[in-house]
Amino acid sequence: MTISSPRQNVTRGGWGRVFRPHPISLERKWRVFGCLKHQERYTGNILLQKTYVENHITQKSKINRGELPMYYAENTHPAIIDLETFEKVQAEIARRREMGVFANWSINTTCFTSKIKCGNCGVSYRRSGKRQQTDSNQVYYIWTCQTKDRNSVSACNAKNVPEKMLQKVCAQVLGLGEFDEGLLLEQIDKIVVNGQDKLIFHFYDGRVITQHWESTARKDWWTPQARAAKSVYSKKNPRSSGTITCFTGKIYCGKCGQNLRRNTSTRVSGEKTHHWRCPPRNDCAHNGLEENLLKTISADVLGINEFDEAVFVDKVDRITVVSNEQLIFHLKDGSDVAHQWQFKRRQPAWSEERKQRHSKKMLEVWRDKHEQRENS
Repeated sequence: MTISSPRQNVTRGGWGRVFRPHPISLERKWRVFGCLKHQERYTGNILLQKTYVENHITQKSKINRGELPMYYAENTHPAIIDLETFEKVQAEIARRREMGVFANWSINTTCFTSKIKCGNCGVSYRRSGKRQQTDSNQVYYIWTCQTKDRNSVSACNAKNVPEKMLQKVCAQVLGLGEFDEGLLLEQIDKIVVNGQDKLIFHFYDGRVITQHWESTARKDWWTPQARAAKSVYSKKNPRSSGTITCFTGKIYCGKCGQNLRRNTSTRVSGEKTHHWRCPPRNDCAHNGLEENLLKTISADVLGINEFDEAVFVDKVDRITVVSNEQLIFHLKDGSDVAHQWQFKRRQPAWSEERKQRHSKKMLEVWRDKHEQRENS
């Protein structure tokens, strides 16, 4: 019987179906290559009893890690690769394993790679970079624990170390004016990040030096340009429902250096009052500056009868709250005016209901006292 068409063929599926072998994927090729470079059986030899059955009940296979003897059988079958090539590959694998990450040319390594260790989990730190929004050519690098980076802070709470700070501390430990990569690689074996402010340097000669450090990332970022940009953004996009006034961004604390915030409170009578205070987390001991009093003081400093927002914005650059007794007005013409003030605590007015309740209570107290006098 002849085949009428070249596309017809006899396969396991029957007549009229063409047999085409499936192409081997790249992943499968690499898997085959991985077996070739690790399995000695492709050299024509076999290492017997690599695994063994734990017992006849569980029938579980376990890797032989020295519990039982192994047997090496030579020339048991035709070889696919020669023994000399196989041994060279094993030597190269051992060399790359010893080099670690430096064996992979595709990874961007630095002098700190594999040298910074976590004091909590012992894992090496990795480099992480963030490109700056103001200048895309500048990248801000930090070193972070790999366990923390992969599994979040709950797995490891090690502190991140900015690369610039790391270079600065290394220069101090090595006694240099500027950081030197070559000297670091030559003398330092590893750097252990311990706690929130300690770097432990282990030298090749056996010395161990502990150096304290403090992150200045926020301070370095908070430049006058960043402060001005944040001020403009905050005025356009207030976080609270309150309105932006002429005092917003102009009142500074003389102790912590931060802007005072406007707080609104409602008295029992329903009257709303506004006070300017430091952020809640700052313990500056300022009692708060009432807005109406601030307007009166500002009018007195500017030499006007009534407070005028336009005049204030035009002449006053900022106000520094030195204490609960002194304010310094920094005018735009370069002069400074100090003004004394006194904090007066204003108690809320009593409502009629509260007055009646207090009067009734006092009558009961005096009645009890009279009864005690009569009985005595």
